[in-house]
Amino acid sequence: MIPFQGSHLLVWPEDAAIDLFHTEPTIGAITFSDAERYLPALVDVLEEAAADRARIQPIAGGAFVVEDILQWEDDALEVADARAWKFVSSMLGKRVRTEQAHAIMIPRQRELPLRPHALGTASVVMLVQGSGIYLRHHELNVGPVPPPQRFGQGGMLAHPSTMRPCVAENTGDGPVWLLSWDYQPVRTA
Repeated sequence: MIPFQGSHLLVWPEDAAIDLFHTEPTIGAITFSDAERYLPALVDVLEEAAADRARIQPIAGGAFVVEDILQWEDDALEVADARAWKFVSSMLGKRVRTEQAHAIMIPRQRELPLRPHALGTASVVMLVQGSGIYLRHHELNVGPVPPPQRFGQGGMLAHPSTMRPCVAENTGDGPVWLLSWDYQPVRTA
């Protein structure tokens, strides 16, 4: 259990179920039924970081990245990070270590195009706010892989690191916020 705003949240609630919606490559999706308990606080901490221009860096398509999110002390981010780690560990069937983690903001009328391959073997992306996320393969000429129809804010996708999250032009009322983690399996002796 993770302390959160005067109560506790389970890292893996009993009703959490992975949906293996894509098989080649294997991609899983999950949405947590209690996500609304920590998403507003998560959006607040991300917007606070974005307001400090020294913390954000521009990337392709007019999007911005905020690095080193795991160094922040924030309960909502701790919940998301623990769930992403458990999700990818469950998908791979082995322990993993985090190679990097960051937040991505896609402002209105901007996009997040395909970017270079990430560090690690497996990745998780969380849709914190907005819509329009899909995955593209970094090297292969494979069409976009959209998440399942019922996927929404608070949902996570676990995928090979050769796939990258993308967002078509953001036509929503506010920014699209993503959290992204890249992992490497831990070798055991």
